[in-house]
Amino acid sequence: EDAPSSSFLLSSSSHLAEESRNSGEKPTATAAATPIYGPLLTLSEFKLRVSDIVREYFDSSDVDEVVRCIDELKCREYHPEVVKRAVSLGLDAGPRERELVSRLLACLHPVPLREEEM
Repeated sequence: EDAPSSSFLLSSSSHLAEESRNSGEKPTATAAATPIYGPLLTLSEFKLRVSDIVREYFDSSDVDEVVRCIDELKCREYHPEVVKRAVSLGLDAGPRERELVSRLLACLHPVPLREEEM
């Protein structure tokens, strides 16, 4: 069975063993064979990594590097956090950083917004 491109196999047996210890039940053979899919990082870990990536971007101004780093994290479910973190860090910094965040967001959006979307 193929997983969605943004999800990755985390574990099945260790997760089920932990659940069975907590509930006192034995895991079933069917449940033990079921893979569990999800992002590679927790949301907290993702936020920390994105903050580091955005701060690095403020130094380098390299949008391609930001895109590559975010793609390498393999956590598509958390991509809205990239926007939130970038805007937050940009507002806390100076005008140069705010302009860089504006450029980053323009590059991250695949299609320019139409007039009625603004």
